[in-house]
Order: sequence, then C-alpha cells, then structure tokens
Amino acid sequence: MTTVREQWLETAIELMKPHFTESIPGVEFPKVRVSVGWPGGKSGPRTIGQCWAPFTAADNVSQIFISPVLDDPILVLATLAHELIHAIDENKSGHKGAFGVMARAIGLEGRLTATVPGETLSAVLATILEKLGAYPHAAIVLVPA
Repeated sequence: MTTVREQWLETAIELMKPHFTESIPGVEFPKVRVSVGWPGGKSGPRTIGQCWAPFTAADNVSQIFISPVLDDPILVLATLAHELIHAIDENKSGHKGAFGVMARAIGLEGRLTATVPGETLSAVLATILEKLGAYPHAAIVLVPA
C-alpha cells in the first residue's frame, strides 16, 4: 500500500499492463509520467484526465494528469486507462480511429470523449484496486466563484 498518490498511480499502470497486452495485440507501453493536477490547455476544471503527447515534453515522455477533483478509485483507474490509450497512441488519433479501437478492446464504453469502464474492465480494475489499497487522495471540491 502506498501513501503517495503518484506512486499509487505508477503502480496502477504496472498492474494494468497485463490487461492491455492481453486485450491489444502487439501493444507497446511508452514511458509516461503521471501526476494529480489540473489539466492544462483549453480544458477547464471539468476535464478529469489529460495526456500530453511526448513531443510536448523536453524529454519526449508523455505526461498524464488526473484531476484532483476525483477521489473514487475506480473512476481514477478508468480515467488513467483512458489516458494511457492516448499515451500509447501518442495522441495521434484524438478520440477516433486507433484510440477508439484500443479503448474498446480494453473495455472502455460510452462516448469516446467520456468513456466509462464496461463490466469486464470494471472487474479488472476492482482486482487492481484490491492490490493497490485505498487511493491516497482527498478530492478538491470546486466552489463557484
């Protein structure tokens, strides 16, 4: 059990890899950095996850951000899975094409811009959560200005 949320997220990625490799033939995981923080660019506080393409970083490593408003661990893991698909695709497909094929293959359902875990992926994430323990984070509650 980890007490630092970034370590928790990094461990989650390692625990997700077998599901990805079983679901997506030939998938290769890029190096990524994952943090809890506000997504940047044009997105606002309603965005729950974001992946920055490797070319945007000085060291060519994709950067994933999980919003600090999230504290439900299954939602955090599902958001992380969604963003990992972007990292694998190097953000080349947006929410179409190869991204959609891979997202469906691992068990993400719903609109590709707002995916949710299907029954199979939910079961995988629940098993991962048992190994991870509690998500070491308290949600930030947005207060209207």
